[in-house]
Amino acid sequence: MADKKVQSTDSKDLDTFESDFEEIQEIEDELEQPNLTSIRKSGLSSTDWTVEAIVLQIRKGNIDLSPNFQRRFAWVEKRRSQFIESLVLGYPVPPIVLAQNQKQSGQFIVLDGKQRLMTLAQFFDLPSIGKHKLAIPPLKLKNLKIKSDWNNQTYNSILNSPALKPDLSALENASIRSGIITSWDSEEFLYSVFVRLNQGSLPLSPQELRQGGGAGAV
Repeated sequence: MADKKVQSTDSKDLDTFESDFEEIQEIEDELEQPNLTSIRKSGLSSTDWTVEAIVLQIRKGNIDLSPNFQRRFAWVEKRRSQFIESLVLGYPVPPIVLAQNQKQSGQFIVLDGKQRLMTLAQFFDLPSIGKHKLAIPPLKLKNLKIKSDWNNQTYNSILNSPALKPDLSALENASIRSGIITSWDSEEFLYSVFVRLNQGSLPLSPQELRQGGGAGAV
């Protein structure tokens, strides 16, 4: 009976994922697509930034986290907490993708990774992003299974705890790969990149996650 319930839930989840994928595909089909010349003029580089460096760039307002096409801050508290935990433990995390601001040297527009960057801003309790106040409460970590001593802690409480503070260095020095579009000549190109990145983010179904965690998984 339990197997049937799992199968039913997984089927429902898969239907939802496929529906979202199809909707994104429809949006892409309706877009004004960039021409080949525009695409070929674009350039891409990659770099590894420490969490400390990224937080500094966010604090200075050098990363625009809210371009017109970006969605709201949507991650639930548990997912934000687990992202911070993954960085502390040295787990690999997905790269972020930025585009260099063509009007302002040294500034960037986020194309993929807003949820991760906003989580860092919230956890490190930034009062503002550039000139804009960050009107969200500090992140209190919850539901951590490995770094359980960090549960119910905020950045400031960890900073003021002699027992917990040493792990902050691991977090601050954790590395996040960043793909940077260094040259582009149309907003249509940036939006098409944004849509394709989201189109390719189909999550695993619960059944696939269970199978991946079973005996013999690699």
